[in-house]
Amino acid sequence: MGDLEAKAEISVINLTGQVVMSSRTNGSGLHTLNAAVLPKGVYVVSVISNGQAISRKVVL
Repeated sequence: MGDLEAKAEISVINLTGQVVMSSRTNGSGLHTLNAAVLPKGVYVVSVISNGQAISRKVVL
């Protein structure tokens, strides 16, 4: 997962399981999502790249 040149799918999921934001990277380095458009709360950010998935809880 440490390869910044790998393509990835990023999802932001609220605690009810709804995907509220998603994006795909083209493997060109760092990728930024504008979380300012989301209401304050707890979300899970999921990244899938190279057949591996990682999820982290974030608080906005």
